[in-house]
Amino acid sequence: MSLDGKETDSAKFIPGRFKPGMFSMMSIIARRKLKKQFNSVRLVRGSNQALQQLAGVRGPIIFAMNHSSWWDPLVGIELHRRYFRDREICSPMDAAQLEQFGIFKSIGVFGVDPEDPRSLNVMEEWVTRRFTQTPKTNMWITPQGRFSDVREPVRPRPGIARIAAGHPEATVASLSMEYVFWSDARPECLLQVEHVPVPERPSTAGWLRAITDVMQRNTDELSRHAMTRNADSFRTILGGESTGTHPIYDLWLRMRGRKTAIDLSHRAEKDSAT
Repeated sequence: MSLDGKETDSAKFIPGRFKPGMFSMMSIIARRKLKKQFNSVRLVRGSNQALQQLAGVRGPIIFAMNHSSWWDPLVGIELHRRYFRDREICSPMDAAQLEQFGIFKSIGVFGVDPEDPRSLNVMEEWVTRRFTQTPKTNMWITPQGRFSDVREPVRPRPGIARIAAGHPEATVASLSMEYVFWSDARPECLLQVEHVPVPERPSTAGWLRAITDVMQRNTDELSRHAMTRNADSFRTILGGESTGTHPIYDLWLRMRGRKTAIDLSHRAEKDSAT
């Protein structure tokens, strides 16, 4: 299929176009779902500054995201809404899934067949066109190509490295995500962002090593922060208020001057003292 969506003998391809109005609607839906299903969305300290710095670059940004959950695209939408309002999106998705969730085409998501080797050339051609026409574009991509547990070694496919090697004007960053239960009834969505430095040899192989190393380090560091269960290690960007136990029982606790959430601060103090 051609880049305009016409039938050809080339790899399957579904074009996507970023429409600001549609993105605004999608970002509202994503934010509401995140607030409803998660106790909080938190960034490891330092990641907020990293995102602010990235928002100031002039050229394209390629975000290498780990892929452990259905929630990953919604997290990307929330971060794009919060930090990159003046940018467009150009992100790949399995064409079969995009046919089912066609609304994503209207926020810049395009479809390719990840199992077809010809798709890499098609993707590269489309991304080059988008980066040239609109340099202030974010490419949110899960280069592992499948759902992967955060405890698995990070093994990205080479497509992202080939695009990075072909676009020296682009900035590459790693976004790690982990979804964990702490002391609240709902889970926490934890995030960490780290810049991927340009490798000494910015070839496809060089970029693949650099992206793999940073993604792995980023994921490992986020996991260590998650295991501490210490909210002070994070900056909360969404939610953070405990859901409590039950509205009536929570009201009774508040009337008696007690907290409605489980408070483990005294345990943290004891642990630090031993």
